[in-house]
Amino acid sequence: SVGERNALTAGLALGLGLLFELLALTIVQGATARAIVEVDEGRPITALGAYRLLKGHIRPLVGALVFVAALCAILLSVTFLIALPLVIWLVARWSLLSQVIVLEDSSAFGSLRRSAELARGRFWRVATITVFVVGIALLLGPLLGVALTSLRPASDLAQGNYFGMPSGIAWENYVYIFTETPIGQYMINSLWVTIPTVIGAVSLSLMTGFALAVYGFRSN
Repeated sequence: SVGERNALTAGLALGLGLLFELLALTIVQGATARAIVEVDEGRPITALGAYRLLKGHIRPLVGALVFVAALCAILLSVTFLIALPLVIWLVARWSLLSQVIVLEDSSAFGSLRRSAELARGRFWRVATITVFVVGIALLLGPLLGVALTSLRPASDLAQGNYFGMPSGIAWENYVYIFTETPIGQYMINSLWVTIPTVIGAVSLSLMTGFALAVYGFRSN
């Protein structure tokens, strides 16, 4: 059916988007590591120069990332709740693969073994930093997608170009929103919902925190 095809297309687009986003993050990490080494050794380096130094490492970077992404996707597709802790553990162990490939000239699978060695004994620290960095990257990706979609010309939507780069920048979309729709009322409605929700959540959190800090429980 049309709904199933649209759902499949959206799922594939989401998966590819996440893969390319993680690939970009991996390349940025490698370029940053290379730039730090150049600066530490007293050699001048620019952002473009750091990316140029990655030319010989693109294949192992892509290979290692695709392997990790495919393995995690397979595990999550089998049993999500059971596999999620295992996936987090694997991602934390292998989170240093880009730095290992760039700085030690390692192969794709060799970088996974070396990354696991470096993370051993520092798992929680590495896991915390990894979750934070990947989380920020995954949050910025959808925001960028929303921004591009908001500037997409209507002709792109008519031609089915929902996920690709827009053919042009349609600033008139924002002009239309602020001149032809009751956007002000929509914002007020959002405030009426958001403000009580935030006040209620903060109030409950304060009372819960006070109770946990003042009263003794068996768990604390």
